[in-house]
Amino acid sequence: MISFETPLKKLKHEVLKNVVLLAKDNNLTKEELMNIQYKVIPGDKPQYRCCVFKERAIVYERTKLAAGYLSDGNGINKQLKDIKDD
Repeated sequence: MISFETPLKKLKHEVLKNVVLLAKDNNLTKEELMNIQYKVIPGDKPQYRCCVFKERAIVYERTKLAAGYLSDGNGINKQLKDIKDD
C-alpha cells in the first residue's frame, strides 16, 4: 500500500495513474482527459479550495501536462497543443 505525505501528493498520484491507464489503452483523447477530473474529484464538495470547479480546473491542467500537452491556462475549450517536436 502506498502512503502519501500529504493529500495533495495523493491527488497528483491519482492524476498520473489515470493518465497512464489511458496511455496504456492508447485512448488519450480530449474527452477522456476531461473525464479524469470527475474521477479524481467526485461529488460537489471541495476539499482543498473554495469550490469544486477550481479544484477540477487545476486537476485538468495537471492532466494535460501529464499527457504531454501544453497548458495554456485560458480554459478547457481550447485546442490541445502537442509539445512534441515543435
